[in-house]
Formats: sequence, C-alpha cells, structure tokens
Amino acid sequence: LGAGLASFVGLFVWWLLSVVLAILAWPLTSRLFRWLPDRGLAFSRLVGWLFTGYLAYLLGFAFNHALTSLLAWGVLGGLGYYLYKQRRSEQLAFLEANSGLIFIYEAAFLALFVVWCLVRMKHPNIEGQEKFMDFAFLNSILRDSHMPPADPWLAGPHNYINYYYFGYFLNASFARLTFITPDIAYNLAVSNNFALC
Repeated sequence: LGAGLASFVGLFVWWLLSVVLAILAWPLTSRLFRWLPDRGLAFSRLVGWLFTGYLAYLLGFAFNHALTSLLAWGVLGGLGYYLYKQRRSEQLAFLEANSGLIFIYEAAFLALFVVWCLVRMKHPNIEGQEKFMDFAFLNSILRDSHMPPADPWLAGPHNYINYYYFGYFLNASFARLTFITPDIAYNLAVSNNFALC
C-alpha cells in the first residue's frame, strides 16, 4: 500500500509540476510559434522542458544540483513574465478565447500520462532491454555534482558517460524538483516522454 500510494502521489506531483512548467513557458512559446493557429500552445510544456533542461545542463558543468534546475526555472519564469507583460492584454484575450483548446490539450496530455503510468505500475520493474542502462545513467546524473556525469560502468576519475545522455539529463533535472525517489521517477519519466510525444 505504501509503494502504491507513493506512486500515485508521485504521479500527481509530476503532473502538477509539468503544468507549472507549461504555464511558465507559454509566453515564450506564444512568441516562438506566433504563426501557428494555437500560437504553439500545444508545445508550451515541451518548450519549457527543453529550455529549463538545456539551461540546467549548461549550468551543470559548474554545479549540478536541484538548485541548478530551480535557477533554470527561475530564468524561464523571469523571461516568461517579461514577455507576458509586453503583450498582456493580447495574451489574456487569446487564452480566454481558447480555453476549450487548453482543456483539450491538457486532458489529452493527462490521459496519455496516466494511461502509461498505469502500464508502468502493472510492471514497474526496471528490467529487460536497455532499462538497466537507462536507470544507471539517470542515477549517475542525479548523483554527480557536475557535468559530464560519471560512467556508471567504469570506475575512475576520467571515465564519463560516452553516450547520448541529454534525454536522461532532461528527466533527471525535472525529477530533482519533485523529490521523488529515482525508481519511481524513472517510471514517471517514461510515462512523461510517452505523453509528450
């Protein structure tokens, strides 16, 4: 019961934080995709994910910690606020006129996220295919105090992950802010990636 409750709490916390990220990224997204009919509303969560993740990654070469991720979110929030203030009435009018579309986008994301969380809850073990490697990379990024992260398979001071790990970093930098244990965060990240796609 305890593990199941932790999974459901983790699911809610992860989703709620991703909603906050989408809200912070909306002013930037509306500027980047102003030529689309929905002004990139569907991409706001993904833009926020990439913006904060990439900034946290760059900052991670000096200091890789939850504060790094929080600082990246602060930069996105500041930029979003600045862009929002420039066109406040226009953006509010657009959001009010498209409230149904916002509901559809959010309901679609939430449905896909919850469905895949239920799939992972049915078989939460991190086994088979490359899941061991995925989990090892995620843990290495979560543990290391700077980038590049240590190779989880090779010991030594100069053995870094020699592989594409930015996707793992995106999930790790987000997971840090949720304070969810890595095993649950791994399954939530898989579900989040499914829903984002």
